[in-house]
Amino acid sequence: MTKDQYIQIRTKVPIDSDGTVFKEFNANEKFRRQDVSIMLKLLPLIAKYKLDFLPRIVEFNDKGYRYEFVEGKTIKEQVDGGMKVSQKMILEMKIAMDNIWEKFYEISMENRYNPLFRGNGFLYHGDPWLGNAIWNDDTRELKFIDLDSLSIAEFVPLTQLNNMFFQHLETLLMTQDNNKSTLGTWI
Repeated sequence: MTKDQYIQIRTKVPIDSDGTVFKEFNANEKFRRQDVSIMLKLLPLIAKYKLDFLPRIVEFNDKGYRYEFVEGKTIKEQVDGGMKVSQKMILEMKIAMDNIWEKFYEISMENRYNPLFRGNGFLYHGDPWLGNAIWNDDTRELKFIDLDSLSIAEFVPLTQLNNMFFQHLETLLMTQDNNKSTLGTWI
C-alpha cells in the first residue's frame, strides 16, 4: 500500500500503510447521525463472528473504527468500468445475499437475549447498494464494505433492501444492450 491511496466515503479516507482504514462515526451529521453507544456495542459483536462478507474490524473507540481494507472494486465501480451484468451473475448474487441474510438471522437468534437485540431484534445491513458491495465473479462471493450500515431492529424492510440491490442490477441487465427486447418484463 502506498500512502497516497484513498477510498471515497462522503469524503476521502486514507488507506493506511498497514492496509487498514479508520472510519469516523457519523455522530454529528444531520441526516446520517449514528448512535455511537450502540455502535460501540455492535462492533465487538460483529468482530466476534469474523464474517467473511464484512471487513475485519481491527479496533474501535468512541471516535470511530479501524478495519482491514477490502481489496477489489465495488459493483458500481465495475459497472462504471464496463462490466456487463448477466442473469447468471444476478442469480449468483441472490444466492450469496441469501447466505448473508441466513448468517444475520443465526447471529440474531444466538443473541436474542442480549440487550442490544431487545428480545426480538434482527441484525441486518441497511444500505445494500452497488457502491457498498464487492462481487468476486470467480469465487461468487459478495462482500459489504460499509460497516456503519449495520443495524438491529424489530422490523427489517426486506422488500425495500432487496429491491434496492437487485432492481438496480436487473435494470442494468435490461438496459446495457440496446438490441435486447424487454417485452414481457416490467422494465
